[in-house]
Amino acid sequence: MGGIAVARQGHPDDPWPFGEATAHWFAALAEDAAQRASNALQQPASLLPHLDADNLREACDQANARVIATPEAPVGPMADALERVAAALASDGIQLIPLRREWDELAWPHATHGFFRFKREIPDLLARNALTHP
Repeated sequence: MGGIAVARQGHPDDPWPFGEATAHWFAALAEDAAQRASNALQQPASLLPHLDADNLREACDQANARVIATPEAPVGPMADALERVAAALASDGIQLIPLRREWDELAWPHATHGFFRFKREIPDLLARNALTHP
């Protein structure tokens, strides 16, 4: 069995996103992501108030799941939250597995010195992505 859960906000110890307008926008994105995932996978999605171990533990119990696949967050508040949550859930035998999209795999090595160096790589990245995703 499996399930879909989408968090509206980051971890309560690392509040994110910042500001009311951004939090509202992020909540709308979470709702959209939950709906799209639900439609694509033909099963209901749960909207969690925060990305924390308690909410995910409960979602896992309801879905009879012991593995959580999550988009990779290599740095920043989301990475910190996922690390904290993974450590808390490990004691319950629940494993968090970060997934890196192919697009991110192509782009990540070029994200080393800010946008303007990265900008030079965008045409090649677009061309390479088009080759892998017709």
